[in-house]
Amino acid sequence: MQIRGMACSWIAVPARLGLLGAALLGLAPVGCATGPDPILSTGGKVPPDIDRSLRCPRGTGIVFGRIAGVQTSAWCERLGPAGPSGVKHGPFVEWYDSLQKKNVGLYEEGLRQGPWRFYLPSGQLESEVIYEHGNVVPQTPAPAATTTAPAATTGAVTPTTAPATSGQTAVPSPAPASAATAAPAAK
Repeated sequence: MQIRGMACSWIAVPARLGLLGAALLGLAPVGCATGPDPILSTGGKVPPDIDRSLRCPRGTGIVFGRIAGVQTSAWCERLGPAGPSGVKHGPFVEWYDSLQKKNVGLYEEGLRQGPWRFYLPSGQLESEVIYEHGNVVPQTPAPAATTTAPAATTGAVTPTTAPATSGQTAVPSPAPASAATAAPAAK
């Protein structure tokens, strides 16, 4: 059963269970804060009070994911008459055993939306992917740095590609038109 207050929504849990019982059932009170969720915008460790610090939108409740009985993620789901509906809506956070964030992002009506950040176990940001309505928004890579060098004897300009950076493959420069016209290599 869902109980709505003026500013907050709560999932009804038998009083004898309290918040601990709610957490054990995978349900907890809905967050009441507004604005961007700081859990989504920063790396680091998951706060120990994730059930109170995750900012779920109105009409949603916190659900916890578990692997082999260990809590590994938290997210917000739309509430139906019988509890969570299975539709993720709001912030999502998953973490490693060390409580270091693994990935964070936002769901809108069950689809990934906006920036999703993926972290290494060390806490270093590995990548960020932008989603729009569940689809990855293609990122336009920066054009490769090119320079021009005069050809050996023809006076024509031959493009050369700068060395590749991490994760990229260098594109070789075109070979001169003829080996006979190529200038000798500098020593």
